[in-house]
Amino acid sequence: MNRPLTAAEKQLIRWMLEHGKPEARAFLPQLEQAEVAPWRCKCGCASIELVIQNNLTHSGGIHPIADFIFGADEELSGIFVFERNGVLAGLEVYGLAGDAPKLLPTTDSLRSFPESVPPRSSRSPGRRTLTLLTLRLTFSGNGDRLGLRESHLIRMIGARNARNF
Repeated sequence: MNRPLTAAEKQLIRWMLEHGKPEARAFLPQLEQAEVAPWRCKCGCASIELVIQNNLTHSGGIHPIADFIFGADEELSGIFVFERNGVLAGLEVYGLAGDAPKLLPTTDSLRSFPESVPPRSSRSPGRRTLTLLTLRLTFSGNGDRLGLRESHLIRMIGARNARNF
């Protein structure tokens, strides 16, 4: 059985749509009709699937429309709102330096990817740098999440370990 979005979930998704890619704002009206599907990720993270007017789209690829990171280097995590076939479809959280978060972040902790990497002049030789690669989520035909294959892969590369990559 679907449930209504909590006030915190709705506020977070609204903020992300307002501050995401330019096309993200077009999904704001759908947010008013959104409910949370009963699906739960097997890893226990805070990711949610959205249903718009009983329309849960299981087929087709996903398209992230609002994408942010949060947390310190040792707890760095990512979050994005995605659509599928023109329908607002979910909120995905994932761990970049460890396990995926079990709780959703607050809007004041979100930052865009470019803000996460300090300018080259401020990096010390031993400081880790982030290499961000855009990835994608994969789903089976019945809508079960197979997991992150390439959604936002971040390799933490230390100056001493860079030759290993």
